[in-house]
Amino acid sequence: MIVLSRAHQSTFLMRNLLLCSLGLLFACAGPSSNQDAAQKPAGVTDSGSSQRTDASASSIDSLDGAVLGSEAEKVAIARHQQMLADLAKRGIYPETKPTQISVSYHRAGTTIGLYNEANMSQTDYYTTSRASAKYKVIPDIEMGALLMALDDLGFYDEAKDGISRVSGASLTVVVRKGGDEEKSYSLSWGASMGKTNNALTQNCADAVRVIFDTTRSVQVVDNPNGTDFFLDERQRIQNVNARNAIKH
Repeated sequence: MIVLSRAHQSTFLMRNLLLCSLGLLFACAGPSSNQDAAQKPAGVTDSGSSQRTDASASSIDSLDGAVLGSEAEKVAIARHQQMLADLAKRGIYPETKPTQISVSYHRAGTTIGLYNEANMSQTDYYTTSRASAKYKVIPDIEMGALLMALDDLGFYDEAKDGISRVSGASLTVVVRKGGDEEKSYSLSWGASMGKTNNALTQNCADAVRVIFDTTRSVQVVDNPNGTDFFLDERQRIQNVNARNAIKH
């Protein structure tokens, strides 16, 4: 039996709420039918008009080449608005300020992180060639859910202002929030620090890791040696030995 930590439970709950709501959104994205028309959600009238916010209307109408005004589109917009309303009842709101969260495992020399779409778009980020794929971009609503999970865990109660690493720390969680007043917070733990903040730092790192691991991304990585992965290992080693022999 797998036992989830409090961080995993809290973050899984929020993410499941998101996925369930998004599932309703995508389920109605196909062609409409008479049955669909008979089960219209609140906000869609018989005339086919829907109650949309100005922001939703302007974002949809600005899509070049899109099929506008279809029944499926109107239902999808209504479902999206309902999703945000349901999450708001649980205290989950989109994080509209540029936000970055990272977790550094100092002993392993590994860092993972998340940006929200208020920081940069997924398309722009993933299509730009980078040295690694250690960062991912998530929707603003998911960043809001993650920040709420960190708050519930007590991150801000023990985190220090600014970006810093405590001497001897093996794990550091950093939250950076932009906007008019840019703020950053750091929470670290290491074996030399005893039990202070041990569970808290681990739980906060786990919460970030849950979102990171369950977020799909296709990052363009600048890796000139990447073709080696597709060579027969024995042949590759022989080629390397042959080149080294020539050099010597």
